[in-house]
Amino acid sequence: MDRNPVDTINATVRHAGNARQAVREREYSIRRAAGITGLPAEQIRRWARAGFVGQRRRPRAHWRLSFRDLALLKTMRSLRDAGFSFNRATRTLRRARDQSRPGSPLSAVAVLVRDGRIVLRDRASTWEPGTRQATFDFSVGASSRPRAAMIGYYAC
Repeated sequence: MDRNPVDTINATVRHAGNARQAVREREYSIRRAAGITGLPAEQIRRWARAGFVGQRRRPRAHWRLSFRDLALLKTMRSLRDAGFSFNRATRTLRRARDQSRPGSPLSAVAVLVRDGRIVLRDRASTWEPGTRQATFDFSVGASSRPRAAMIGYYAC
């Protein structure tokens, strides 16, 4: 059965429109991100202005957050729920960004809480962000209790 060329073009345009809509749906406003993560919208704006999350499409436009940004915000919320202040969580995030391997995205760093301290982990090492000192977990197998609680891993 031969298709009419006009129908083919219309189907292509509809498909492209659906693809654009799907991309738009994967972006979140700060208000929506605040509702999803439970964080205050003003705190998310501060992190966006600091360059940790979000992007602006053009000057004076609204911030748009990706799914990866939401995962990072959930990690920050988990740190807050674990008893760490927003300032401490922000310092940890800044240090993680500064101390991660060159060319490695911030999303490749896992955030853990071990014995009341925040610890960062990437593929090669685990370290404390404040001192840059490497940490090791010497617990033995499943019989010992877990020494670190995974707060967030926002690799996408």
